Amino acid sequence: MDQKKNWKEFLEWGLKNEENRKRAIAATLNMMAVLNQSSGKKISHEELKELAGGFDDVAAAQL
Repeated sequence: MDQKKNWKEFLEWGLKNEENRKRAIAATLNMMAVLNQSSGKKISHEELKELAGGFDDVAAAQL
């Protein structure tokens, strides 16, 4: 499995339209929340907002 290729495809899909963008952000935030809960550390609302905003920055840099 090529993780870099998969990530690029995910970003391209996420940027196709506004609905895909919202779904991609939701999936990313959900994944981060699960990872943080499993580590015993709670993720704050501010951290979630920062991650959501960061999706656009990362996507712009990748494409």
